[in-house]
Amino acid sequence: GHPLEAGASWTYPGTSLARLAKQYGVNTVRSIFRDFQTLGLYNSSGAVVNPLLEELLNDNYKRTFVKFAAGMAGDNVSIQDILDAYFESPECDAVGEDCTNESEPHRQVINAMAERIMGAEYAASLDNLESEGPIFLLGRGSGIGAPATRVNNVDYTAIPGGGYKSIIDGFVAENSLIDKIKLNRRVATIDQSDGDKVVVTAETSGGAEYYSAAAVVVTVSLGILKAKGIAFDPQLSSAKQDAIANLGMGTLNKVFLYWESEPAVWPGKEVVDLVLITDEDETSGELTYCFNEQSQPGNENYFTFLCWTSGDVANELEESKSDVELKNMALANLRIMLGNDLPDPHDYYVTRWNSFEFTKGSYSYPPVGINVPALREELARPEGRVFFAGEATMVEDYGTSYGAYESGAEVAFQLRRSGLY
Repeated sequence: GHPLEAGASWTYPGTSLARLAKQYGVNTVRSIFRDFQTLGLYNSSGAVVNPLLEELLNDNYKRTFVKFAAGMAGDNVSIQDILDAYFESPECDAVGEDCTNESEPHRQVINAMAERIMGAEYAASLDNLESEGPIFLLGRGSGIGAPATRVNNVDYTAIPGGGYKSIIDGFVAENSLIDKIKLNRRVATIDQSDGDKVVVTAETSGGAEYYSAAAVVVTVSLGILKAKGIAFDPQLSSAKQDAIANLGMGTLNKVFLYWESEPAVWPGKEVVDLVLITDEDETSGELTYCFNEQSQPGNENYFTFLCWTSGDVANELEESKSDVELKNMALANLRIMLGNDLPDPHDYYVTRWNSFEFTKGSYSYPPVGINVPALREELARPEGRVFFAGEATMVEDYGTSYGAYESGAEVAFQLRRSGLY
């Protein structure tokens, strides 16, 4: 009965979704993050403890790398560009021995933290992710799309009596929508060629169904638009198609490992997230960041690790590995961090967002080298009687569930003002 959040797991206080959760009695708890104090940092020999942890995080990462990155960031500079430049810099060599050497521990701490913070938040590969907007997050100070919001000021939803589905259920019930929602129908075409109405063709197991309306709101993911999962008549404008093609659609996959009772080597609820420092650059993002769900209030008897992988690495693993293999990869990393006495989990769950037919990815990210705000504004622009909403249309709150919700609310106001119905 415990909610498992395959997608979003947090809400931001003060946002529309947080207010809905409170309105419908959905349980959330203030998530426990205390800067880097709740971080478990591990290498192949086990936990990295003080004073080495202080040296690696405070001297090398926080005081040196974050400052270097802030000075180099720009919308034409990727996070990987910054990493490459830093590893060649005298600033890195001043705190390490030889940062051009992949086995140098200072270098791999930087890689591990960048993958944990930037990859996991933006669902993107670091060589594709622009640094101008995301750079503020490197110091673990703020959340994606919310520069004024501290990471330690977010509410966790995956607790008993919680879960995003409970918010949806409450909204549907309050607004008597259950009989108005049509499930198990795949939208195939949106046709506004006659000018006075829009006709939507939906495919079902019993054949095609047709719906006529004064206007249509398209809320499918950017991934579906990229895959041309819906045919538009007339075709979308060239500007809209360019926005769809050039915005980034990321992948953030999760591997959940569940134990029915507390393993002897469990790190305790004081350790919120665990990061494995690998020996090579290319393995830094292979399920090396795990979140201890038992650390969150209300989950004291819920012994689950949630391990992440993102970007191109997530896509490659999704294509090449079975669920069992991905479970075993996450478990192997956890055993490096916690010891070989960690038993096999009693259950597990693996997401595959890139190949999921109704999203083709997780959420959008800002690619390097393009005018991202202008493309998001273009994506949100109505075309005739067809309107567009979703997180990818948001200039600031992209990549968030509340951004998706608020984009829909904005389109509802646009429709009301449009005079189309």
